[in-house]
Amino acid sequence: MGVDHSHYIEKLRDRQCQKVAERTMPDRMRRVALEPVEEFAQSLAEAGEITGYRAVDERFACAILVHPHMQSLLSSGGSIQVTCNYAHPARTPGHTFWGMAVEAIGCKPRYFSGTDDYREVFNYLVACIAEQKLAGMTEH
Repeated sequence: MGVDHSHYIEKLRDRQCQKVAERTMPDRMRRVALEPVEEFAQSLAEAGEITGYRAVDERFACAILVHPHMQSLLSSGGSIQVTCNYAHPARTPGHTFWGMAVEAIGCKPRYFSGTDDYREVFNYLVACIAEQKLAGMTEH
């Protein structure tokens, strides 16, 4: 009965590590897919076009506050929220296919999907921000 099972034990440990990596991969991919939106929001904040933004890591979201005097805010603490709903490897190796939702005060949620091209999301954010800034100017 002196059989050496170390090979199988090592195989088991490798398999467990692989399973953990598979389970956390979608979360990592969602976080990576959201990074360009966060960079865009950071650029807007640095340019003084929005009051600020913050990442909401537990929800894979980016909350954007357009005007400091916004009276109603989303649950994320911003007037616009971009959430990465899913992300997985795209058909093209090295790329990620993602799906995002944009919620803005006064607008219906909009859904976007893609790989490397965020222009549609950015264009919609620009439209929402412009509308909220205009609304903020007319309120005061």
